[in-house]
Amino acid sequence: MIIPLSAKNRRQDSRLLQNICLRLAWLPVLIRVLVVGIVAVAWYSVCISVLKRTDGLRYESFSWLSILGPQVLDFLNRINWYIWAGLLLIITLFILGGIRSYLIQSMATGRNALVPLEIIQELSEQLSPEALDVLRWVWKDKEVPINYGNMRMALRQLRSGRARKLALAREQKAVIDAALAANAAASTVPTETPAQAPRSR
Repeated sequence: MIIPLSAKNRRQDSRLLQNICLRLAWLPVLIRVLVVGIVAVAWYSVCISVLKRTDGLRYESFSWLSILGPQVLDFLNRINWYIWAGLLLIITLFILGGIRSYLIQSMATGRNALVPLEIIQELSEQLSPEALDVLRWVWKDKEVPINYGNMRMALRQLRSGRARKLALAREQKAVIDAALAANAAASTVPTETPAQAPRSR
């Protein structure tokens, strides 16, 4: 018979796992926020400085541009702000791509971060047996220590009712195993062959 995980126990287990995940993740998240924030502020300052320095720039002052002619130089002077803004926008797109790559790599590294043994000991003492069963289920490779990704997956699976599904799967397996064992025992019982009638002379 399936003994469902009560809503109270599920909430307690979920809260404990969530707190553990926050304890493990706050420092990497803080580092990412600081890195992105510093890059954003620094690049914004660079953009403002470039636009101020290039405001009112006259292209006639560059002798090597004189071959373009006065009309072209006058046109460049009129669209000067758009030229530099477009250049900064292109560089910004490259910087955003670099930040995106950094965040993807950083989050992948964070998911693979190993969970300290003392935290596993804390979970073993405070989680319900059903929640520990879910944690063991998401821990696929027992040759590799539990990582942060396993903890997040355990939290999601616990909230989605994985404990009840595991209990149901065990009971189904027990029923099937019992039926197979009964069939195997029945097939090994020797059957008596009828005695042969005596031959008539």
